[in-house]
Order: sequence, then structure tokens, then C-alpha cells
Amino acid sequence: MKTIILTLVALTFATVGATAKTNFGELIVENSKAQNELHSQIKSTVKAVNVAKREAIDGDKTVSIASETYHVKTNKNFLTFEKEKKFYKESESQAHKRLAEEFQNLE
Repeated sequence: MKTIILTLVALTFATVGATAKTNFGELIVENSKAQNELHSQIKSTVKAVNVAKREAIDGDKTVSIASETYHVKTNKNFLTFEKEKKFYKESESQAHKRLAEEFQNLE
């Protein structure tokens, strides 16, 4: 029992001695330097974004990716689940509209 207590006390003194050797002032200075570098990087990034926004608003360097748009009719069966396809039943009004459109397309 005495040996266990003595080893715990020895280990405690060893860890306290190890922490006393580390200079917390240097750690604080290093952390503050890293924080200042991070702040400067963030400021430069924000400045670059603001410049890009101004250029986009001014229209000097904006590039239009697509000058035309294409609208393509999508088949409903392409976007539905198999269960919905199996149990789908068209309402009467939709059936009448479809029939009327087919007659109009025939003329």
C-alpha cells in the first residue's frame, strides 16, 4: 500500500516538473501569431470576394455562361416510382382534356 502511494506521489511530482519546464508564455505567443495569420487570411479572402462582387455588379468582367435556355418537356414516368406507375389512375377531367387535345391535334 505504501509503495503504491509513493509511486503516485512520485508520478505527480514528475508531471508537475514536466509542466513547469514548458514555457506557457511561448505557447501563448505562438497561438497569438497563428491567430493573427488566420485573421489576415480571412480579411484577404473577404476583400477578394467583395472585389468579385463589385466586378459582377459593374458588369465589366461578367461572363454569360448560357445565352439561350432550352425547355424540354419531361415525361412523368421518368420521375415516378414503380409503385406510382402501377397504381396510377387518371382523373376523368384529365382524361377528357387529353382526349380533346388528341382530337385537336388530328385536325
